[in-house]
Amino acid sequence: MNRSDYLAKARHNEEFLESIDKDRFCDWWVTASFYVALHYVNAFVSVSIKSGFCSHEKIKSILHPQGSFTDLRFPRDKFEDYMLLQNLSRKARYMQVGDHEDSVCRLMKPKHVQKAEKLMNSVRTYVLGRLPKDDSSESGK
Repeated sequence: MNRSDYLAKARHNEEFLESIDKDRFCDWWVTASFYVALHYVNAFVSVSIKSGFCSHEKIKSILHPQGSFTDLRFPRDKFEDYMLLQNLSRKARYMQVGDHEDSVCRLMKPKHVQKAEKLMNSVRTYVLGRLPKDDSSESGK
């Protein structure tokens, strides 16, 4: 995938977010918000690294404020926002209490949705501000 593909995927996931009932499906909202951020990050990384998909660990090493990819390093606060969102998403996907269907969503509450939204917006805004300006139609939200 290239930059345009990743940006299209990020926008597609944003459309999905808009369709989710935040109060009823907190876990899905948090998960999808991470994937929005991930695709914006992949769009950013793909400008310099043409190898296509990178694993979560590779993305972490690329974005790390002291990483070897100097042009792609995130400032510490943005890196932390991305990592917090990834961890929150992982909790939403894998941490469950009991077998009852309602127990899954209770782990993720509206406060987690609000946090995920803030983190996602932080990452998106940073990435869109750093992407080359050669195609204004890809500016996203």
